[in-house]
Amino acid sequence: MTMYDCESLLEQLSDYLDGLLTEAQFQALQQRARQTPCYPVFQAMLDVHTSLLAAPMAEPSHDLSHAVVAELDHRAWRERLVVAAVLGLGILAILTPLLLMTWLGAALYLEPSLFPRIISWVSSGLGDLVAYGIAILTAWQHLPGWVLAPLFTFLSLSLLLISLAIASKKHPELVFARQSVRASS
Repeated sequence: MTMYDCESLLEQLSDYLDGLLTEAQFQALQQRARQTPCYPVFQAMLDVHTSLLAAPMAEPSHDLSHAVVAELDHRAWRERLVVAAVLGLGILAILTPLLLMTWLGAALYLEPSLFPRIISWVSSGLGDLVAYGIAILTAWQHLPGWVLAPLFTFLSLSLLLISLAIASKKHPELVFARQSVRASS
């Protein structure tokens, strides 16, 4: 008899122990099992089942049931916290580009002559964006989902901070446009 046949016999024994086979079906199964090399395992499973049925069932202690309920509550609270953190990081990841667009729009509104410089600055930063895109696609393939949201948030915020730092050095009038408008008023 092959190993597959032994597995099949043990699965049928499991069905009998679960009450899915009749007594006649079990007798036929037991007769077939006696002729196989896996009969000792078959009989050991029957013996364990018989011993478990004969043993008295003890009620779980009051402390155990409270501990289980407390652990389940703690897990539910932790899951809610993780969901809230991921949603918060996702909102940050969405707001970062919106804030950048608002900043650019305000700068263009206050200083329309900055448009050509902004275009050149954006086109020079395109290489960085392509590098970030490649990093994100690589991460998407190799990292679990719970790591991706903080990673994307970090990348978005770092892009914003890098762009602000570069802009403040190359074009301080762009970053500090509002202050220069106040000063001229």
